[in-house]
This record gives sequence, C-alpha cells and structure tokens, in this order.
Amino acid sequence: MFSVLVILFAVAIISACKKDAATTVTPEKLQGNYTGWVVSDGIETVSIVGNVSVQISGGNYQSAFTSSSFPAGSSKGSFTVNNNQVVFVDSLAHTANFNWGVLLNGTYATQFKGDSLILNKSDGSYSYRLKKQ
Repeated sequence: MFSVLVILFAVAIISACKKDAATTVTPEKLQGNYTGWVVSDGIETVSIVGNVSVQISGGNYQSAFTSSSFPAGSSKGSFTVNNNQVVFVDSLAHTANFNWGVLLNGTYATQFKGDSLILNKSDGSYSYRLKKQ
C-alpha cells in the first residue's frame, strides 16, 4: 500500500512540473506598442543601456530610445518571423557616432512572458525587455 502511495505522489509531482508549451511567434502575436529597456548582456554583468519604445504594426516596426543618451538610436523598417526568431531590417540611415548594436536590427530570439516580450539578439550582445502597453 505504501509503495502505491509513493508512486501516486511521484506521478503527481512529475505532472505538476510539466513545462509550458512553447509559444509560437507569429507577426500577429507581435503586434502592439511596447515600452521597456535595452539591456547589455555582458559576460559578467547585465546593465541597462537605455529606455526604449517599440511599435509593431503589420509587417513594420519603429523603435526609439526615450532617453537622450541615444539621440540617433531609432530604427524603422520591416520584419519577418522565421522559426520563432524575428528578423528586423532597419531602413533608416544612421550617423556613425553611436553604438549601432543597440538598434533594433538583425535576428532576435523571442520569448513571451505574460504581456512582456523579450528579444535576445542572436550574437548575445543586447536584449530588448519590453512590456505591451
């Protein structure tokens, strides 16, 4: 009898530990207005680079830093979704006097957590941590 209870308890624990199903990224799921931070994902530290707003509508996006630390740090262009990754293609011309790595441009892995969207740059350098408005 004791071993049956142990087995039932173990099954209950394993069932409770099931991972959530992966959220499939679609252009429709990305639609909306977001605010948040761009974060530098360094080897030993993570630091906030700046506040940002991002608008995604249709197959287009626009992002801009809301702090004056990156006056030229805005992006505007189109995006595509491919295997739960989003590829942003910036169509603006930029000056050379700032860190282009912070621009929303290139390939990003996506992660949804409730009303939050996390975009991790494929080279691991920056991530956008955004909350849907």
